Amino acid sequence: MADINRRWLIRRRPVGLPSESDFELVREPVPELPDGALLVQNHYCSLDPAIRGWLKDAPSYMPPIALDDAIRVVSIGRVAASRQEDFKVGDWVFGVMAIEDYSIVRPDGFLRILSGKSPRLRVVARLVSPAAKSNADDWSSAIGLTLPSITRTRRSRNCPNRSGQWRPTG
Repeated sequence: MADINRRWLIRRRPVGLPSESDFELVREPVPELPDGALLVQNHYCSLDPAIRGWLKDAPSYMPPIALDDAIRVVSIGRVAASRQEDFKVGDWVFGVMAIEDYSIVRPDGFLRILSGKSPRLRVVARLVSPAAKSNADDWSSAIGLTLPSITRTRRSRNCPNRSGQWRPTG
């Protein structure tokens, strides 16, 4: 495990389109692990439209990201250290974390253990319910679209709500 944690922080609220000066990449020591928590090394993060709402200082279904905090995202990572009996070092997890190398998280409704031998993701034709038994290859959302291995996608015409769910082309 590294000694340094690279983190993208919000320094000011974006007005209009976000600009580079709204954010800062900092290097800090990896935080100490409190009792009952996990240290997760983040491997993939989803750059969802919801982040724009979280960057505003306005009420929403989740509180705004505080200034000088790491940018909140949905992420997939591997447990690097654990003080929680249900999660072991090496487990793959999916949940709300941050754009940073290492996140301290407490297990809650957003954190899931992903089964399977690797975190390899691909965009699939269906969305998987977090309550369903899952395999790392079955998780889909914008997370899959951030991976370099995704080269060709098309919009689904079969979406009942035309929400633009993505499906593989080949």
